[in-house]
Amino acid sequence: MAIKAKTVISSVARDLKDADLVRWTLVDLVDYLNAGQREIVAVRPDMSAKVKTVALVQGPLQPIPADTVRLMRLIHNADGAKRAIRTINMELMDSFEPTWRNRTPVGEVIHYSYDTTNNDVFEVFPPVKLGVNVVGEFEAKPMDIAVPGSNLLADVAGDLWVPDMATNALQHYMMARAFSKDAEYANNPTLAAGHKAEMANALGIELSSGLQNSPTDRGAQNSTVTTSGKR
Repeated sequence: MAIKAKTVISSVARDLKDADLVRWTLVDLVDYLNAGQREIVAVRPDMSAKVKTVALVQGPLQPIPADTVRLMRLIHNADGAKRAIRTINMELMDSFEPTWRNRTPVGEVIHYSYDTTNNDVFEVFPPVKLGVNVVGEFEAKPMDIAVPGSNLLADVAGDLWVPDMATNALQHYMMARAFSKDAEYANNPTLAAGHKAEMANALGIELSSGLQNSPTDRGAQNSTVTTSGKR
């Protein structure tokens, strides 16, 4: 069961010894919570992985769904025999058959390729008919918690968007942000740094890691080109 955002905010406020939301207002804490969720999925995209069925447009070039950030992998066709879909190096495909994008559209995907320099689209081989359905894993867009018009915790609505296992990391992020706000107090920068370290530890990442993981073309370099429905 998803954890309520107000539950996390209440816990952080108590840890800050500011349960009445005086020093750190509800606006502050909701802002920290939203920023924390975005930070978590930036360094751990798997925390926002969603498997969903997607209807493709006609042709080889496909947009990612509007509610996602990037493709992580295509898994299988959703209809018929539910054939598995394999990654492929499109440079290899282009060399093997330069005009493949002009093929007559079909009803099943065999291969796909995803260029991480352009997160908005991916290509499928062979070109497909309109409405072909595939099952894929995508990094979904974080959904912010709305800032209430009052300073009352009861008015905070919504659940955490990150999985329950990320709750501790999120709370450490919020604590770090809160103590960073009060950096003029001698001990607070140390406390903020400590919570940043705890967040990194909870996520299993290096503290200095600022790099966002990107989807990989799993096995793309080693994929064998299949140019028909036969293996």
